[in-house]
Amino acid sequence: MNKVKIFGIYLIPIPFVINFILNFNKNNHLFLLSLILSFFCFLFLYLIGKELNAALGLGSISLSITFYLMFAFTLNFVLLPLDRFFLNFQEMILIYNTLVVLFIFFKKKNPRYLLFALILLFGIRNIITVFNFDTSTYLQYSSDVSEFWLPMSNMIYSNDLYFSIHNNIMPGYSLLINFVYAKLYFLFFGNSSFSFNLIVPNIFLYLNLLLIIEIKSKKISKIIVLSIFTSILLNSVWLSYLFFNSLMGEVVVNYLFSVFLINAYCNLKVHNNKYYFFILGFLYFLKPFSSVLFFIIALYLVFKQKIYSYVWISMVGFFLNYIYSSLIFENQTTQNLYFKIFFENSNNLLDFQFENIFLILYQEIFIDKVLTLFIIIYIFSKIINIGTINNINLLIAILLINLFFVFFLYTTVWKEIELGSAYRYIFSFINTMFLDFQLSVDKRLLNS
Repeated sequence: MNKVKIFGIYLIPIPFVINFILNFNKNNHLFLLSLILSFFCFLFLYLIGKELNAALGLGSISLSITFYLMFAFTLNFVLLPLDRFFLNFQEMILIYNTLVVLFIFFKKKNPRYLLFALILLFGIRNIITVFNFDTSTYLQYSSDVSEFWLPMSNMIYSNDLYFSIHNNIMPGYSLLINFVYAKLYFLFFGNSSFSFNLIVPNIFLYLNLLLIIEIKSKKISKIIVLSIFTSILLNSVWLSYLFFNSLMGEVVVNYLFSVFLINAYCNLKVHNNKYYFFILGFLYFLKPFSSVLFFIIALYLVFKQKIYSYVWISMVGFFLNYIYSSLIFENQTTQNLYFKIFFENSNNLLDFQFENIFLILYQEIFIDKVLTLFIIIYIFSKIINIGTINNINLLIAILLINLFFVFFLYTTVWKEIELGSAYRYIFSFINTMFLDFQLSVDKRLLNS
């Protein structure tokens, strides 16, 4: 019987892989050269992450990469009052990367991976220049890119963070995502001005795959989830666009939030790490609802480890933003845009339009038959593991709370607007669903 169960688990990826193969020739949204070049950019980040992981003892290369990507914004935001008087964005990133290199040299006597990373970076910049790979004419499926993500990333890149907050196209909309895009573009392109190039978001495909590989589980569990994940995302024009093939906010949100979440759940080395709590707090500057759900991660660890004072460390970003909005940007809105929407529409919070839930499910989610099949398999994996340890865990709790927030928002405050964006909010950190499924598969294999 156990052999039958194991054989059934092995069969799970087959329909997804077959569907991908059958539709391979239709996948015109994928650019092979961009995917190849972005792999080398990923390799640079991997080597930097490997060095930082050894230096900081985080127990995760993925988490070390997120520290590297986020700490530049964190440092810049902490020093925001001085930002308008001194360095522009590109000068700040140069200094930041110099400090990272010096830190690695100081902490490690023989940082051999760092040397490879620097040589690789030099090669990447020259290769990109030679190929002159231009994807600026790539078809954009959402106006959000042209109206916000691209112009605000360019504003940061060409000026600085203070200037960009002061002149934000959408006052109150956080700029961490734009900052990450600008940083990666400067790192690998270094041009005088920012422009859209698929190489930058394509890096996140490999970062997401690394996150799956790093989870402690059987090799076969990793192969199963990697097969399903790549088959679904590569095959879908819209999912590709959302999570690695555009400058949409979900590209960064999915990766950063999932990394912090899975490490909170699986990585004991960060449970008492003040640096983890500090940078975790700056997830507040992502999109909803990760800008609220990060606090649940902090509370989970605080109560689990009984380190109650650490909860305040995770609130530093929130308090700094509140102080800056009162003292530096007193004549404009810099507080979270979505908090403002809720407060301004508080009279509608109990005026429900429940049919929107069914419309979201049937018109936005269930039309994606491949993803729906995976969701059914995922739910089934949770059902058959009922009664086992940690089946209901932090990961699924976050997914369900996020789902509740989305349904609540679209049945009250946003009940009159288009429902298409609900899909994006529901799957904002789609990695989490695959990671939890991986743990469920691994549990089933261990018990068989």
